[in-house]
Amino acid sequence: VLVVADDIDLPLGRVRLRRSGSAGGHNGLRDIISTFGTNEFNRLRIGVGRTGEVMDHVLATFKPVEQELAGEMVAVGADAAERWLLDGIDEAMNAFNGVDIE
Repeated sequence: VLVVADDIDLPLGRVRLRRSGSAGGHNGLRDIISTFGTNEFNRLRIGVGRTGEVMDHVLATFKPVEQELAGEMVAVGADAAERWLLDGIDEAMNAFNGVDIE
């Protein structure tokens, strides 16, 4: 299973794959961990950055200058998910972790 989630602790323009881990304060991941009964699942975190109040930020739409970057992030996220599916988590992490979309 590969879970894809937004991440306010990653800057806008960064993706990160992980083999497993905690919810890190993410309510959606917390619910998935609770439902699965484990945190042992792969995840693809897509950075959306953090500005101001968290609740307002996660519910807001991207600013016009961020929209193009967001589209590129979706494409890179899809590529990362495809690499994960075809080659496994280690290959996907090697290929995509540390890459910043600018």
